[in-house]
Amino acid sequence: MTMFSQFFGQYLLNKGLLTTAQLSECLTLEQSVRVKLGVLAMNAGMLTADQVEEIHELQRSRDKRFGEIAIEKQYLTVEQLDELLSKQSSKQLNLSQAIIDQGYLSLAELESAMVNYNQENKLTSDKDGAQVDSTMLEGILQLAGAGDNKALFLDYTALFMRNIIRFLDEVPIAGAEAVLGEVAPSDWVATQVIRCQSDMVTGLILKEDCLLEIARRYSQEPLSSVDELARDSIAEFVNLVNGIFCVNASDKGVELDLHFPSVIQGADTANIKGYRIPLTVRFGTVELLVGIVSPA
Repeated sequence: MTMFSQFFGQYLLNKGLLTTAQLSECLTLEQSVRVKLGVLAMNAGMLTADQVEEIHELQRSRDKRFGEIAIEKQYLTVEQLDELLSKQSSKQLNLSQAIIDQGYLSLAELESAMVNYNQENKLTSDKDGAQVDSTMLEGILQLAGAGDNKALFLDYTALFMRNIIRFLDEVPIAGAEAVLGEVAPSDWVATQVIRCQSDMVTGLILKEDCLLEIARRYSQEPLSSVDELARDSIAEFVNLVNGIFCVNASDKGVELDLHFPSVIQGADTANIKGYRIPLTVRFGTVELLVGIVSPA
């Protein structure tokens, strides 16, 4: 998944144009689709959705390619067509094509979403390497009741997402948070306490299949059950992210300490005041846990 797919997918989710299930399906399918010229031309601002629809309709009665008809209609020049063809192998717009192929948005709806997305984010289709930061999460995570800790939780969530990209080769899509509450007895909970003014708790809430997939990717071992190596791999991943978090804090003059991480099935989270933030990746959805240890 490209960074553009992450940001645009997140935008569609936030605007209610796609459901989490639809987005997850399209993110899986995007690896196998081939972007068609119509979607490329719309993204580049060379054709409107109406023009693309018109060309598609003409193809029903003419044995001609999309580009040939576009040139005949003087919608595209030869140079513009060559430019689009040179970009057809790019993976950047695969998500958009998958959405169209599945019928979740019409061409007109996709065109409108693309235009609004680029305007609101001041991005062009070439800016594909932007980093996940807390700013992009502010419209997604409300974190009601977090008070002074809201900025801290946003920064941590962005850091965790960046490290999923770096170490797990996935680009996560964040959804709206929920209050932590109780954890299902079958769920695995990997947590670690960061010692600070108010002890912060971070970690992951995972179904078994997601735990194993993350453990396999992080350890590079063919794990098939939640054994000691699988649990240690998850703990090491959480510890890695928190270590980076502490280094970043130290650079700002704030010294933090880490407790040992734990990985427990159906862990008791009653002493944590916090949130669970869904992060959707190609192999499923995991929940990021962020919170503060409640006074005894």
